[in-house]
Amino acid sequence: MWEKYANIKFEHTLNNPNILISFKNKIHSNENNNRKCGIPLVNSELAHAFFPSAYQNVTEIHLKSDIDWNEEISAISNKKLSLFLVLAHAIGIEHFAVSNALMFPYYKKPKEIFNAVNFTLSLDDLLAVENLYGKNKLEVLNIFCPNISILEQLRNLLLRLTLIEDKKDDDDDEI
Repeated sequence: MWEKYANIKFEHTLNNPNILISFKNKIHSNENNNRKCGIPLVNSELAHAFFPSAYQNVTEIHLKSDIDWNEEISAISNKKLSLFLVLAHAIGIEHFAVSNALMFPYYKKPKEIFNAVNFTLSLDDLLAVENLYGKNKLEVLNIFCPNISILEQLRNLLLRLTLIEDKKDDDDDEI
């Protein structure tokens, strides 16, 4: 999902990963350094992640091992939301106090089926990931306007501005 909006790509690799994902018990150790993790997976916590470090080029995501992570794609799921949240932390995105943002720090039970393919980030989520990784170079802007005449007016205005700029450039050449 984050790839859709920013210049970042996730690939599975066994050699020198940037993010290590592992299944853990309540009290557990980190994969990277085998030290005790300071964040136990207790109560309703499904997963947690560490922010990227300036000192290491690897970070970790710990998923609770006694959870069935294999579920129907169409299920309403706080598990899927948790995965996107911890992945966001692993790539450096923090929580912020915008209630409609994915990165809002308080849990909101999904009201509809969560679909990662059609999920749209809030503007704040989008700006956060773009600030860290840049815009997706393959970005396509789709415009929906219920009133086609307004869309036509906008298109004509943009064409006129382009023509004015072209004329201005021609005038500059003569000087």
